[in-house]
Amino acid sequence: MIVTLTGASGVGKSSIMKGALERLGPSARILESCTTRAPRPSDLPSEYRYLDSREFQAVRAEGRFLWTVEVHGASYGTPKIAVLAALSEPQRLSFMILVPDVLRILDAFVRNVMGADADHHLTSFFVLSPGPAELHARLVRRGDGEAAIVRRLNDCFAWEAEARASGIPYIFIENSGPLANAVRRVRSVLS
Repeated sequence: MIVTLTGASGVGKSSIMKGALERLGPSARILESCTTRAPRPSDLPSEYRYLDSREFQAVRAEGRFLWTVEVHGASYGTPKIAVLAALSEPQRLSFMILVPDVLRILDAFVRNVMGADADHHLTSFFVLSPGPAELHARLVRRGDGEAAIVRRLNDCFAWEAEARASGIPYIFIENSGPLANAVRRVRSVLS
């Protein structure tokens, strides 16, 4: 099963994923994506393969990405082969972080590959913002500059509104209290 976490910058997607992976043990892993952005201290091992713009464009031109997107000045994409590998391991949970628009592409791909059994192979969580003040503080702690923070805060609330209106069967979770509560919610849905 592929488990996706979507939400704005700073809402805790990587932290929730890390907590879930630690508690689920070897039955769970990260489905690696690629990005042109610089690594962050909060990135998890195997969460991203870091490519320069030329390398990223070459992989895109070869048609090896299932999806690509530009977010906050960086390119992101997931190789098709990584998704196919995750779908071929029915006993393992493969976690990945996605922006909202990409989930439709992933869902269509899973439905095309898995057919009528597709609903059992994709679970999607949307992590809601803890509120503007807390989100701002998290982005500052992460090291984002003020201009980037303002842009990300504006995107945050637009993404949440779009997610609620999208018709995508997101499971909405909050990460405004202790991280363990959000991780427990993910685990309980996946059990």
